[in-house]
Amino acid sequence: MYERGRPVRRIRVRVLEGPDAGASADASTESLSIGTAEGTDLRLSDPAVSRYHVELRRHLDRIAVVDHDSTNGTRVEGRLEGGVLTVASGARLRIGNSVLEVSDGELFMERAGPKRLGELRGTAPAMGQLFATAEQVARSDVSVLLLGESGTGKELLARAIHEASPRRDEAFVTVDCGALSTSLFTSELFGHEKGAFTGADRAHAGAFERAHGGTLFLD
Repeated sequence: MYERGRPVRRIRVRVLEGPDAGASADASTESLSIGTAEGTDLRLSDPAVSRYHVELRRHLDRIAVVDHDSTNGTRVEGRLEGGVLTVASGARLRIGNSVLEVSDGELFMERAGPKRLGELRGTAPAMGQLFATAEQVARSDVSVLLLGESGTGKELLARAIHEASPRRDEAFVTVDCGALSTSLFTSELFGHEKGAFTGADRAHAGAFERAHGGTLFLD
C-alpha cells in the first residue's frame, strides 16, 4: 500500500513556431525530454533539432533547461546557452527552427512508499527519478552510459532497462571487459571463424552477434 507523497509541479511545453507549431506535451514525471528521436516526451520533426536535444527538469519553483550537447544549441530568450540553466515559467526557448514556451503544469501527488523496476527496489525520491528515467530510455534505441562504483548495481539496472524495453524477449548479453585480455577482446566482441587463428578449432559468435535484437551490456 502506498502512502500519500509530496506534491510535485508538472512541466508543460508548447511549440509556438516551427514545423510542429501547436504541438504540446506535459511531463508525467519531474522531467521532460525534447528531440527528434522516438521515445522523447515531445518528439519534433524539425531537421535542425538533435535526436536528444534538450531536457527540462523541475528545480524547486523554476525549470532547469539541460542542453544535451545538441548540434545547434539551445537559445533561451534569444541567448545561446549550454549546459544547465534555470528559467521561470513562461520562458521561451529556440531549438533548431522551433520556438517553445515552457511553463508550470498541474500539481500532482508523487506516490511515496516502495518503488521498483525489475529487481531494483527503492523508497527515496532519487530512486523514483532513476526508475522513471530508466523507463524513459528503455522505450528508445539510444545507447545508455551507466556510471557508478563497483557493486552499486549497474548490471541490475541495465537488465531492468532491457526488461522494460521492446527488446525484452531477445537476448541480454554481458561482457566483463576487465577480464578480457588484449588478444581475446576482438574475438569476444566480434567473433571468429574456424581456423581464423591457431587454436580456433570452431567458429565463435561474438557478443554483438549474440545480442543482436536485444541488449549488449559492456561492463
